[in-house]
Amino acid sequence: MAKKLRIPLSTVQRRRTALEHSSIVRKSYELDAKQFGWRTADILITVEKGDCVEIANRLLTENIGIRLSSDISKKINKSTNGSYGPRVIETSLRIGDPVVNVVARIIYRTSDELFHIIQEIKKMPNIARVEWSEIVKIVGRNDAIVLTAI
Repeated sequence: MAKKLRIPLSTVQRRRTALEHSSIVRKSYELDAKQFGWRTADILITVEKGDCVEIANRLLTENIGIRLSSDISKKINKSTNGSYGPRVIETSLRIGDPVVNVVARIIYRTSDELFHIIQEIKKMPNIARVEWSEIVKIVGRNDAIVLTAI
């Protein structure tokens, strides 16, 4: 980039650092869950007569998938290295679809595990409907479009 713009490399590095610290640009790393034998899905949730933010926070903090019956929980939450952990990666609030207002991105290994996670979410108060959609493949990202919009 420095060569293309004909400016010193240190200037590019200084400006990049300034952008990262200003919150205009966010730097993040994302693990490829498939490389570790995991599958990724979005759980589409309809919340009625309840606080969507509260539900989204509960999904993150209650580690859905861990609080199943003990035998099932051990099977579902045990990874190949013997550790246990949460299944909800992130939650978001949505508008647009008249029935879906909370989405939880989860990781899971088997369809049976996914089924039990969905069942646990359905048990939560004020949940009217739960659907899911699996991410099969990310075809690409168009991060450059954000720069053209600025």
